[in-house]
Amino acid sequence: MNSEFILEIGTEEIPSGYINDALLQLKALMLKTLEDESILFSGEIKTMGTPRRLTLMIRGLSATQRDSSIEIMGPPRNTAYDLEGRPTKAYEGFLKRHKANPEDVVIKDTPKGEYLCIRRVQKGKPTGEVLGQRLPMVLQGISWPKSMRWNEVRVPFARPIHWILALLDGHVIPFEFAGVQSGSYTFGHRFMSPDPITITKIDQYEEALRTAWVMVDHEKRRNSVVTQLQSKIPDKELEIIIEEDLLDTVTNLVEWPFVMVGRFDQRFISMPREVLITVMKKHQKYFPVQDKTGKLVPYFMLVNNTNLRNPEVAIKGNERVLKARFVDAEFFYGEDTKKPLLQRLDGLKDVVFHISLGTSYDKVMRFTETAKYLADLINPEVKADVELVCKLSKCDLLTHMVFEFPELQGVIGKHYAKREGYPAHIYNAIEEHYWPLRANDPVSKSDIANCVGMADRIDTIVGFFAINQIPTGNTDPFALRRHALAILRILEERGYKVGLSDLIRYHMDILTRHMSFDWEATFQGVYAFFEDRLRYKLLRVGYAAEIVDAVLGAGIEPLDGVIERLKVLKAHEGEGVVADVVSSFKRVNNILKAQENTSDEISFLTAASEINLLRYMDKKTPVIQDALGKGDYEMALYTLAEAKGLVDALFDEVEIMAKDPQLRAQRLGALLRLRNLYLKWADFSKLSS
Repeated sequence: MNSEFILEIGTEEIPSGYINDALLQLKALMLKTLEDESILFSGEIKTMGTPRRLTLMIRGLSATQRDSSIEIMGPPRNTAYDLEGRPTKAYEGFLKRHKANPEDVVIKDTPKGEYLCIRRVQKGKPTGEVLGQRLPMVLQGISWPKSMRWNEVRVPFARPIHWILALLDGHVIPFEFAGVQSGSYTFGHRFMSPDPITITKIDQYEEALRTAWVMVDHEKRRNSVVTQLQSKIPDKELEIIIEEDLLDTVTNLVEWPFVMVGRFDQRFISMPREVLITVMKKHQKYFPVQDKTGKLVPYFMLVNNTNLRNPEVAIKGNERVLKARFVDAEFFYGEDTKKPLLQRLDGLKDVVFHISLGTSYDKVMRFTETAKYLADLINPEVKADVELVCKLSKCDLLTHMVFEFPELQGVIGKHYAKREGYPAHIYNAIEEHYWPLRANDPVSKSDIANCVGMADRIDTIVGFFAINQIPTGNTDPFALRRHALAILRILEERGYKVGLSDLIRYHMDILTRHMSFDWEATFQGVYAFFEDRLRYKLLRVGYAAEIVDAVLGAGIEPLDGVIERLKVLKAHEGEGVVADVVSSFKRVNNILKAQENTSDEISFLTAASEINLLRYMDKKTPVIQDALGKGDYEMALYTLAEAKGLVDALFDEVEIMAKDPQLRAQRLGALLRLRNLYLKWADFSKLSS
């Protein structure tokens, strides 16, 4: 297995955000093709890419497919031979039809009986021949956020294809895709080395492109960007703000990176830092620069795709573009600050939140009530501040700045509130009520921000469930999953004693004053949605599915209790205490599954084992409930485990399913009571042991 294969798809510039995913898909599709076609390889599959090419290389590829064994089924044995065992016409026809000899035939047992069968070895085809047939399907299998069709062939691809390099051991694998015939050549940098380059072997490829100003390996190109940024920083006392997303973006915007340094007017530094950074990063793909204290300085770093003879011309051009952006932002900032934030509140009456859920003003009024309810539970001293922040929280949606930079909602509100003289705990809460925005973002430490943020989110979730706009599959246009996870994180990480079901019910009662909806169906849907999101969250952090399902079987409240019970089960995994509880619970649960008639009466329960179990429940139920109330889940688990011997004795001494219906109902009633006690801790039937 020493063959080497290389495939390069040469295109017009593919959007930077498409490239990494396309390479992952290309590798996966190629792996599946090799598996489907029984082509072995002992090396690695390596993918590389730039805006103008997607490349895949394989070393240690087998020269042919693996030989395969095929079976050709024939007639039943009793049809192929007569009663005296002589071959019949059916037998002879089978051999003739498949050009087989008698020694090729075997008898095979099948579910339908014995049949004649011919077994043959099918030789594998040459790898090049197979790949020539399959590569068009591989390329067709890559999906794109948006595709183009550019010629009469009408094959969709991210950008028009100009060439295809496909070699196996230096020989072209002939095929056609999107009207382009494969060949043995590639091209260098569009501007600095545009001529074709003939490739004869895989080891030549990267170096040939390097001499033609193409750094095809993404990681090498990325490292080059970082190295150049660090080496060209204007002052060693300064530092570049390098975020991974921007670094990946600019890496996939160039074939050979050339870093340059630009400046902007010091006067713009007075604008909010987040505005300047957003303009530089999101709009211009520049790297901002700051001093050791974190204050922005009037420099920016940009990555160009061409080694210019006179880079100053390009730098000046980028400086002019950035200045125009900053001047616009400066104008917006000046216009916005002419009107106080709170005076914009009434303007939200003209902003539709959702056609079925009213305006943004309606939304603010709804979640203000719920935020005050949360403040009463969490920290009553901040209730007045919570109400003020609710009213200020969405006012920046009507500013020029947020209209131009929507990702800065909350941030702009914070800066304008600070400028107007509001105290820090107010203006910071305006921004932080959106926290956490993403899975790895921090939760705010402000009770004010968290009360407002949870109320805002529960209004969104309940509202969209009430109008049946529920997430399905990969579709979640209103980010309800993210909102639910944020609420769960806030409750867990801040340790707030807020009943989730109470929160849902409270806000639903507010919503009923504004619209009609199916109250019970909405509540059940929202509660199940939170349960699903909590399960997703717990699985992501590494808890086993059966442990999560067992604990959630006892409900998702209190939330801190869910986490603690998971920790206890994890700590005692494989120990006798868990085995005892699981064993006795399953024994009780199994006999109750199909039973409907139970009784709370105990007058017929006179056997020693019955009396002992009743005494255990009378004595231990308050102990277990007290332990659960205090969060001592380990003590509650050990107390439940004490029932193991009593359950075993009961099942050994008496016949639970007694013929007397009253006795049977009372015995089942006692077991039902015990099961319900277990279910306060977990649904132990979900555990395997």
